[in-house]
Amino acid sequence: TDDLLREEGYMEAQRAERTWLDRVIAENQQKGMQQGMQQGMQKGMMEGMQKGMQKGMTEGMQKGMQQGMQKGMMEGMQKGMQKGMREGMQTVLLNLLTLKFGPLSAAVETRVKAIRDPGTLERLSGQVLTAERMSDLDLSG
Repeated sequence: TDDLLREEGYMEAQRAERTWLDRVIAENQQKGMQQGMQQGMQKGMMEGMQKGMQKGMTEGMQKGMQQGMQKGMMEGMQKGMQKGMREGMQTVLLNLLTLKFGPLSAAVETRVKAIRDPGTLERLSGQVLTAERMSDLDLSG
């Protein structure tokens, strides 16, 4: 009977050890899974952020360049149109002055070309029709 009791005690100790070992394994598996998930999420987030930032920067730069080019083209066209209109109005005024008063001096041509305001050019073009002398016109701009 002593042997039987010893054997039962030994078996009970083995069962307790197996139970303890199973519990330790389960706990370690749980910890390992948690750590793996945490590391995977961190790595995934970092990679996602890097890819997202890179894509965002690339798309932002492309869109910015496209918008910049469009804006530049629009501003260039607008300035070109304004310059063309101003030069056309200057030419009309010079032609009217030449028709009314004969050949113009270089100083008068220079003064007319220095006038930038379309309203002034238009006003002077109208005044040429009623002016009797060049001095009747204010060509100072």
